[in-house]
Amino acid sequence: ENSAAIGENNSLILAKSSIALGVQNTINGTTVTESNTRSLAVGFQNTVRGYSSAALGGNNDVDTAQNGFAIGFNNILTTGGDNNFAIGENNTQLDTNANGVYMLGNSLEGEDGEFTLGYRNDRSSYPTEDFKSRYRYWDSSTI
Repeated sequence: ENSAAIGENNSLILAKSSIALGVQNTINGTTVTESNTRSLAVGFQNTVRGYSSAALGGNNDVDTAQNGFAIGFNNILTTGGDNNFAIGENNTQLDTNANGVYMLGNSLEGEDGEFTLGYRNDRSSYPTEDFKSRYRYWDSSTI
């Protein structure tokens, strides 16, 4: 209903008010609880599950409850949660049902409520987190 698949081998599965454009993109609305999926997949081999979500580029996998957006190549937003974003390449959401995960860059890993920026961040070297302000900071005495 009110959906379009334009290109080659695109799939719309219970994806009302959605658009798949390009080659081998899939929008699967079988788990959507809303009346309309309203999602978008543009490019090559993108998969979108959930509503009001989008994947643009190639080989992105957006599997959020709602409002998941992946732009670039090979970004993975895992099962559940909402308001999760990955822009760049090879970014991965680590935990399921996470909310507010933002990754901007390449080869990043994001968790619930985090904004991760850069290139190949090493999580083991992250500084202590200040839970009051939600910022991470470095103790200058350890540098």
